[in-house]
This record gives sequence, C-alpha cells and structure tokens, in this order.
Amino acid sequence: MAETLARLATNLDKRKDLTSQFEKGTAADAGEEKKSLVETTAETIQRGFTICLTERGESQTGIKDGRPEGKKIGIYAFANLVLKLLFQCQKTQLASQLFTNIAQQSPPLYSYPAGQRVTYLYYLGRFQLYNTHFFAAQIALQSAYEQCHARCVNQRRSILVYLITANLLLGRFPGPSLLSRPEAVGVIERFVPICKAMRKGDIAGFRQALSPQSPNYNWLFRRNIYLLIQSRCQVIVWRSLARRIFLLTYQLPTDASSRKAPTLDLNDLLAAAQYCQKILEGWQRPPIQFGNMPDLQPPPTGKKKLGTHDGVQYRNKMPNLAFVEATMASLVQQGLLHGFISHNQSKFAIIGAKQKGGPFNAGFPPVWEVLKARAEREGRADEVPGWIMEEKKIGGGGVVHMSHANPVG
Repeated sequence: MAETLARLATNLDKRKDLTSQFEKGTAADAGEEKKSLVETTAETIQRGFTICLTERGESQTGIKDGRPEGKKIGIYAFANLVLKLLFQCQKTQLASQLFTNIAQQSPPLYSYPAGQRVTYLYYLGRFQLYNTHFFAAQIALQSAYEQCHARCVNQRRSILVYLITANLLLGRFPGPSLLSRPEAVGVIERFVPICKAMRKGDIAGFRQALSPQSPNYNWLFRRNIYLLIQSRCQVIVWRSLARRIFLLTYQLPTDASSRKAPTLDLNDLLAAAQYCQKILEGWQRPPIQFGNMPDLQPPPTGKKKLGTHDGVQYRNKMPNLAFVEATMASLVQQGLLHGFISHNQSKFAIIGAKQKGGPFNAGFPPVWEVLKARAEREGRADEVPGWIMEEKKIGGGGVVHMSHANPVG
C-alpha cells in the first residue's frame, strides 16, 4: 500500500496542472511554506516507518533467529520509500532525522534483504555526498554497487554515477576495467573530459567541460553533481597543474650533496594560469608559416565574454601572483602539497625530498592517500553515520557501541 502511494505521488508530481490546487491548500496560512504532494506523501509514509522502528520486542537488538522481529522487518522498506520521495522533491535535509533514528534504534542492515540494503545505501551515499562527507559517501556507494546484482544494469548505472563522483572528489579516477561493464555505457563518457582535465591540470579544459555549452552540462545538473564537481574538483586541477609545471621546470642539482630544497617558481605557475585564462577568452596561438605554405591554423579570435565562474579566477579576472600564492597556500594547508611558500622569492619549496624518494613523492602526495589518512585520524575511515554495520551491544546504561565496524564487501 505504501509503495503504491509513493508511486502515485511520484507520477502526480509530474502533472502540475492536477496538483497545483492541492498544494495551495496544504499551507495553513499565508506565512507557512506550502508543501508539495510528494513531501506530504513522504510524511505520511514516515509515520509507518516510525511505528516499525519504535516497536518493542523480546530482543534488545531487534533480531530474533537471525532476522528482524515483528514490525521491525519493515524499517528499511518504509525508509527507502521516504528517501525516494524526499530526494525527488529535493528536501534531502529532512532525511537527516531519519538516518539519526535508524542509527539509534534499527537492527543491523545486513539482516535485511539485498534489495533493501542496496537501495538504502544508495540514498545514504547520496545524502553523505551532498553534505560533503565524501569519504563516507564513497564507502556507502561502493558497498551498494558491490551488493547490487549484475543483472540489475539500470540500478548499477544509477549507483555508478554518484560512486564515480565521490571518487573524483577524493582524487580517484575510474579505471579501464569499467569500460567493459554494461552499466558504464552512457556514464563514463560524461566524466572522461573532466578526468582528463584533472589529470593534466588543464584549467581551461576543466572549465570547458563544465561550461553551459558542454554536451554534459544538463546531464550533470539534473543529477545534482554539477556544483560539487565544479567547486571541489578544481582544487585537484590546481594541484595537478602545479605538479606539471614543476615537472617541466625543475632541474636536478649537479651536486649530489646539496641540501638546497627543490623549488617551484610561482611565476611559472602564474604564466600557465594566465595562458589558460586567455584560452578560455578565445585566444588561439598565432599561425606558423613555413616558406610559402598556407596557414595551418585559424587566425587569433577576439576576446570572448565569460560568465562569473567560467574563468580561471572568480569574476573572470586575469590571475595575478597574489592569487597564485593564495591558491598554493590553500593546497599546502589541506595537505595536498608538502612544503612552504617563500613570499619574498615567490617560490614553493618542497620539504623532505631525500627522505621520501625525491621531490615528486615528497611535494605532491597522492590526493586519495592524504584524504584517507585524514579520515583515519578523525575516526571516520570505517564508519558511515546512519549505517548499522553490526549488532548493537547493549552495555551498562544502555550505551550502544558501534566502533571498529567494517563496511560490507
């Protein structure tokens, strides 16, 4: 019955001509925000979820003979319907209390059917992704993808969209093995230009891949991942650009016993950033002529007007040395670069090159390893809020111990 109600609300939400009159009457007065049919339906189904969650049984953990007892068997069935509706009406913030209630009172997720587990972890991963908990999102979505049956191609494709996004934000790119999987068709192609730009440090290519003129713009925007990629992945693009410029300009010292720290001249990085800005503005390299041969390239074009977020720098300003220094300082503070900045010399110096096997390993640690180590220090590497991974151990005073839980798969 609840599933039928949710499906009916989903279909009616597409017919605004039929539901507009209903939505006008849902507000008690002019000052109250009106609720959509989908949101109202989610609240109705959530009452059933609460009844299932709060039922008291014989067992303190809610598990009897390896299965949820009583009405607790319907916890995730109702929860998944509520989450589906909340995500559809873009009220994902309302799901926070649902995940909190599950973490406090629900039996472990592994005791429920695979379909319910996969659906719940899919929405939990998306919720963590939208709340910038990227490491937790990656754990939940990876488990959902692994537990989803290989024949469920459409479901695996939906999970893969957000799993790739979470990994991109953590500095990990999809491998070639994904190309042969049926669920990757129509998904990998959307991320290829973004991944190439992030690997090469191509700021111009990154902006162009996310511009409104890009064929992937609407696809990314409809799935609510456009702004995440635009704002978060540019940090990795800058790190890759700095590494690439260092690779092109660094010269090994002639004296092996030299204690001078390897450095990157920030003026070189500035020149690269200004070059990317000119490319975005429509500048092209002048044609090269060899004798009487015709031009092999089109002539330079005029300056193109860019939007606020379409240039290298916010408000489409030409990058200057202060901007480059601030960007590098931010990367150092986040741990994505290892060293210090000399403001007087306009250089970035790498620390510990000899101890860590060279300046590249020392100065540019892998993004994934940096973020993973940070999650381990903060105690977030093996837990996802809202995911009960093991049975609750009720100790003195009714305290629930859930530490040292390992993700499924």
